[in-house]
Amino acid sequence: MKRVPHRALAVSSAAVVSLGVACTALGAAPAVRVSGTVANGAGTKVVAVGPAGKVVTTRVGPRGRFALKVPAGTASSYGLMVIDPAHGTAAPVVLARSGATGYVRLSASTRALGTITRGAGFAKVSAILPEGAFSKAGAVALKPGGAPRVVPKLFAAVLRPKGRVTATCVNRYWVREPADRVSGFELLDQLYKQVWGNASITREQWDAITLPPTWLFWMKNSERELLATGGFLRSPECPADGQYSYKQLFGSEWLNLTNFKSLNQPVDEAGLITLSVMWKYHQLNYAVGAKVHTLTAPDGQVYIETSRDPQRTSDTAPLPPGWTQSQGYTVTTPFTVNLFGDAIANYRLNNGDSYQGPMVAGFTLAKYGTPS
Repeated sequence: MKRVPHRALAVSSAAVVSLGVACTALGAAPAVRVSGTVANGAGTKVVAVGPAGKVVTTRVGPRGRFALKVPAGTASSYGLMVIDPAHGTAAPVVLARSGATGYVRLSASTRALGTITRGAGFAKVSAILPEGAFSKAGAVALKPGGAPRVVPKLFAAVLRPKGRVTATCVNRYWVREPADRVSGFELLDQLYKQVWGNASITREQWDAITLPPTWLFWMKNSERELLATGGFLRSPECPADGQYSYKQLFGSEWLNLTNFKSLNQPVDEAGLITLSVMWKYHQLNYAVGAKVHTLTAPDGQVYIETSRDPQRTSDTAPLPPGWTQSQGYTVTTPFTVNLFGDAIANYRLNNGDSYQGPMVAGFTLAKYGTPS
């Protein structure tokens, strides 16, 4: 599996953070309270990363404000990051610079940090901090623009790939259990933009998986009710069909099913539809009796219904202007849909129904079924 270089972990747009740090009490132990504002920070998090992978994290509020606390006695072992899990970006904060050397750790006497701007894979303060407002431990070499030449070791627990790659592009597909769990279970890595699937673990094993604190970009994918059977013909980065890559995670082997360029991005202002752009080689077989709809975008492209949320409360969903949903069809003639390539669109409606494609020009369910 090809690793993503750290320069690719860049924040997509410049932003500004205004910070102030003050000492307060945290139970019996004194703490350093870090607070501030992230401009245009909706959906981001501010994280303090400490020794042995200790993490303190807080979500940025609707107005861009945040606050978190770290132990005062070990404050000089913590550094700050601004992360955006939804876009897979991370910005370690360079608190101060002296020539080509940067400092990334807090101190127990840190107070106001002023403004922090995020750039390509890092962030930096714009004001000169007084001596003692940061720790000189763990200094890092900087590029002329202020970015660390290598990722500071302090943040490695968050940024390094998780799990262990056990096989890359081998001729071995995953082991399936009988019938009712066609999709298996999936773990999403939003930093390296990969989806890993497992079709052999039990539901009890799945429920027992707890993501460690430093796995800030990982999430357990929601279960889906599938409308078609099928499979993945290869892992995304493999050159030929029948080749798959595997990783050891939580005591078992997981298959790289899909990579993605974006995940759950709003399509309309009301948030009625979200879009994920996927890279996969996925073949779907719609059998006789399947009940399915299509979704048509404002540009006329057609997308086929692939799965539903098992907990949905409605079979219909409101659509933004220009979008239309076909009537339901019951399949009478089986057909196959090939979702191949690195630009597969996955539209999810607010009732949890998913539509993927686009389909070939002229596709209509009327060729394969009857209205239901």
